[in-house]
Amino acid sequence: MVDWVSENERDSGSIPDPEMLDSAGGGHIALHCLGGQGPPALFVHATGFNARTYGPFVSGLVEQFTIWAPDLRSHGWSTPPSNGDYEWTSLAEDLLVVVDHLDIKTGELDCVGHSIGAATLLLADASRPGLIRRMYGYEPVMWRPGEAFPPGQNPLILGAQKRREVFGSRAEALERFASRPPFSTCRSDALHSYVSNLFEDLEDGTVRLRCRGSEEARVYDGEPSVDK
Repeated sequence: MVDWVSENERDSGSIPDPEMLDSAGGGHIALHCLGGQGPPALFVHATGFNARTYGPFVSGLVEQFTIWAPDLRSHGWSTPPSNGDYEWTSLAEDLLVVVDHLDIKTGELDCVGHSIGAATLLLADASRPGLIRRMYGYEPVMWRPGEAFPPGQNPLILGAQKRREVFGSRAEALERFASRPPFSTCRSDALHSYVSNLFEDLEDGTVRLRCRGSEEARVYDGEPSVDK
């Protein structure tokens, strides 16, 4: 069994509570300041992750930037949108809310995005041309016109709907994740950061995924084709 407490204590209390911003789709978007010094840079997570699950990666950026990271709709500390809209172009509108809140001008946005995070940053730039100054996008998900899955047909939807959401503890979840790919290949500190922040505590002592499988599935179903 993994010694969860000693590993988890390393990061406890190091990140302040997020600011809650009004989402373009209703509800609220959580904006985390992950620390650092220097000019602001935006970090946007992948589907199913959240802003706080990338601890070791972000630690390599904070010497040069102050890292701000939103949770996308229904992820992390953010709420579901009141209008039920998970279209990726709408998620990009939330990023513009964040950019305006941080008073980042067009042509001055430095950013990093993973998967949908990279895609929504590109969509935000398409909506506000010239917004991004420098960007690193890892595995940005984009489809050419006609190549996107029809509604409801993305195979990732079924996987999200079947995903186990509740574990007896974070230690149990960590042990399960560490025993099988792809997480079995992760660095120990990266996996601890992921599991520590992926779950919320329930009253009965168990833990549950912050991003529920049904909502993750709706995000997968909202991906666009890109024609510009």
